[in-house]
Amino acid sequence: MKTDKQIYTLLGADPDFLRVLTDGIAVRGPYLFEALDVKGLERRTDGVLIPRAQDEDIWVMEFQAQSDPLIYHRLLLEMALVGERHPQRVVRGFVLFAEAALDPCTEPWHGLMTRDHQPPLRRAYLPEVLKRLAREVPDHPLLGVFLPYLEADLERLRRQAPTVYRQLQATALPEASRRHCVEVFQSWLNTRAGRGIRPVRKVLGGATSPGSHAGLG
Repeated sequence: MKTDKQIYTLLGADPDFLRVLTDGIAVRGPYLFEALDVKGLERRTDGVLIPRAQDEDIWVMEFQAQSDPLIYHRLLLEMALVGERHPQRVVRGFVLFAEAALDPCTEPWHGLMTRDHQPPLRRAYLPEVLKRLAREVPDHPLLGVFLPYLEADLERLRRQAPTVYRQLQATALPEASRRHCVEVFQSWLNTRAGRGIRPVRKVLGGATSPGSHAGLG
């Protein structure tokens, strides 16, 4: 299931979401989370975290859902080119792997991440992040957002989706963060709808509000 866009949306939506999904990366104040066209690589870097405070580090972030033995090398290149744009700032890198098995454990970076308490590169594994979140904060809204992504049983997803949808609409978050949660949930549910739970409107039923089906079904 295509997830890159939704993951980057959540990383940029809320500082708490950022901290949770990156296993601890935090910013003190406002930040930009944007995509940059990196001319030196002739490619687009989808996740660049730029805190407004000049003394805070910039983070180049990647979500990796496919096998790529060169992911760390590519991330280092992106960091260097972002650093050229911001020569007065420290630039660090982060990879969120969809599964631990996708991590190529490239040295010397893998060893450095295990030894250094503040390494230039960091990584996390999404299943571990969400399992820990479920233990520590079982009512966290991100767990609801990820339901269509995680729940393999389509019938169980069909039963749970309306309740989770209502909870996300009512969750105590800033309006923009809540809207992003609902949009990502709908997007993933819509993707799953193409795999056996169509139509989405019937899945959500009376839980939806006018206009909330945009892009669904």
